[in-house]
Amino acid sequence: SIPEKADIRSLHEQELDTPFVLEPPVATNNPYAETVLTSRNTGVRLIVGQQTGPGKLNYLVCYTPSKRDSIAIEPLTANVDAFNNGEGLAILQSDEALIGSMWVRLD
Repeated sequence: SIPEKADIRSLHEQELDTPFVLEPPVATNNPYAETVLTSRNTGVRLIVGQQTGPGKLNYLVCYTPSKRDSIAIEPLTANVDAFNNGEGLAILQSDEALIGSMWVRLD
């Protein structure tokens, strides 16, 4: 089922090069946000999950080229231009790591 606060958008005739800030789902203890693409013709769903929370993948960029033959769904640890705006920027020492996970599923 689709969460009540889900942001549902039709991609028909839209070009995207858009960053999104994700917040961890509050209704459950599940730290994963999901991006779901559903085919109106077949009902097949492509689902991209990404771990959210402190130091995780709290940003997402969606990109559709003008040819409309593909889409890029890019989980990110920091927002676009993070070197200048600092949004989500993590500065690690040589012995540190930033770890997050993502997954892709076809239903």
